[in-house]
Amino acid sequence: MALNPHFDIDFTSKKCVCCGQMKDSFSYLRTKSFMYPTGYVDVCVDCLGDRLEKTDYDWNVMDKICQYLDIPFEMNKFEELRPTHSAPELLKSYNLMELIGVLIKRPIVN
Repeated sequence: MALNPHFDIDFTSKKCVCCGQMKDSFSYLRTKSFMYPTGYVDVCVDCLGDRLEKTDYDWNVMDKICQYLDIPFEMNKFEELRPTHSAPELLKSYNLMELIGVLIKRPIVN
């Protein structure tokens, strides 16, 4: 049996495991990882963005964040978004691009 997250689970708020603040679902990134059955990671986008900013947008840190999200790190996409986005917005945009890419690549089963 395949383990797939359920993207239909929304919440009004949950506590970030990093900063401890209660935040709404728009403050968390979606993931396809089976480790997060709700389809959302447990660290808010602000905390992930802070980490990225504190390391001066280090590729290794972004790669680790992508591993956490279970999406590939594509340096060209990352560098394309970097000059025009704040760290939290970069993460949201990058994450959305990857999720859409995953959805487009998924074969249609009848």
